[in-house]
Amino acid sequence: MLPTILLLSCAGLRSAPPTAAPPPPPPAARPPADAVRAHMAEHLAWSTRTRDAVIRGQLDTAQQGFAWMASHAEAEPAPPEWAGWMEGLRQSARAGAAATDLAEQARALGDMANQCGGCHQTLATGPTLPERPAPAAAPGFQPHMARHAWVNERMWAALVEPDGRAWVQSLEVLGATPMVAADLPTAGPVSAQLAMDAEVHRLAHAALADDNPDTRADLYGQIVTACASCHRVSRGEPPL
Repeated sequence: MLPTILLLSCAGLRSAPPTAAPPPPPPAARPPADAVRAHMAEHLAWSTRTRDAVIRGQLDTAQQGFAWMASHAEAEPAPPEWAGWMEGLRQSARAGAAATDLAEQARALGDMANQCGGCHQTLATGPTLPERPAPAAAPGFQPHMARHAWVNERMWAALVEPDGRAWVQSLEVLGATPMVAADLPTAGPVSAQLAMDAEVHRLAHAALADDNPDTRADLYGQIVTACASCHRVSRGEPPL
């Protein structure tokens, strides 16, 4: 009798339905594509506005832009791939908002642009910034500054998109022809302006061969510092 009972028990065990596996977690919700595009357009507008203030040497205006970048809300719900890059961007922006001199602000600006570019590269998507031909080299202050302005746009694209071709293009133009005393306007001490312009050109040559995003961001910050200091001196202001 005992063997029969054991057989029946085993048969009962074999016929028991298997335990169902738990369902997989739902995929992370993503914001609508239109919301992401609008969010990124706002990022680009504020970061570009902040960049321009740093280059002009306008510390207070730049601090306001950095503060916005540090504190604004993300697109909700944020894609999970954004998390580390967004935190890195906020850290850079907080550093820029707290900065008390041009070098600190310019360093934070380069770091912030580098975080943007890293995120765009990770997600295989991002902005394509406008590209126009470089202004022709010509004697005089205005043609020289027009080329510097073009370089600024292309260096920014190199970091933010990111685009290695734009990096090489911009530095080849920047390093080409330093200013001479006759190119300068009468405002501001000529020797100081020439020294800062020479520093910009020296940095351009030093940065040309670099292909590391982190060191590119640092070199960009150094170039922006020299530009901003020169702009302040030309206005008769201290370089900060």
